[in-house]
Amino acid sequence: MIRKHTYKGGTASGTGGNDADNWNNSRSQGIAGGKGDQGKPGGNPDSDSYTGSGGTGKSGVSISKGLQGRRISKLPSFQDDFNDNAKVAVDIKVDGAGNVTSATFQPKNSTTSDASMKSIALQKARQIKFSSSANGEESRGTIIFNFRVTN
Repeated sequence: MIRKHTYKGGTASGTGGNDADNWNNSRSQGIAGGKGDQGKPGGNPDSDSYTGSGGTGKSGVSISKGLQGRRISKLPSFQDDFNDNAKVAVDIKVDGAGNVTSATFQPKNSTTSDASMKSIALQKARQIKFSSSANGEESRGTIIFNFRVTN
């Protein structure tokens, strides 16, 4: 016996808004005007960016200058929320064991000054592990975070 099922439409009475539950107070937001929420379904309800194509962010990192004899031995996860392709330069100090002891935004070699991208880069820079130095000395250099939006 074959059964056919037909969907006759819903009777939803929820508050809506970015796949929101009733705990989410994000309602009637956006730059397009009118009622309702603007943004990507399932996106970050705390985001205030309504432009761009959305997607998941992936990053890469490379040594730009300094840190002679060092190599990156461990990288943190580079998936995060950002909306632009950009490069963020970070000046770092690395101790003899390969731990990053300080990280500072370097505007000269960066292509953005976006606060959230700078924050992500500084946080990730402090999590990178480098090879230890042969003589146990501190090293200084610049690393570049290459942010690329992917869909």
